[in-house]
Amino acid sequence: MLSKRIYIVNGVIVHHKEYITDQDFINWNIDKLFAWKNLELLCMKCHNKEHKTEKGYRDNVIIDEKTGKVKIIDK
Repeated sequence: MLSKRIYIVNGVIVHHKEYITDQDFINWNIDKLFAWKNLELLCMKCHNKEHKTEKGYRDNVIIDEKTGKVKIIDK
């Protein structure tokens, strides 16, 4: 799939059009987290530009693979 913002670039990261919050993770807000209408595939450059960061992703959210419980780490 191609990034909508840059032509002929492979998308590598899923972007939430409506930004997600810590509460969305804690409450498992399915409509915001996983609804196709809220997702788009972007290249890393476009995703970082959208979030105005070099990193482009959140590193303060941990999801337990076995239980699905979400932990937010304060940084």
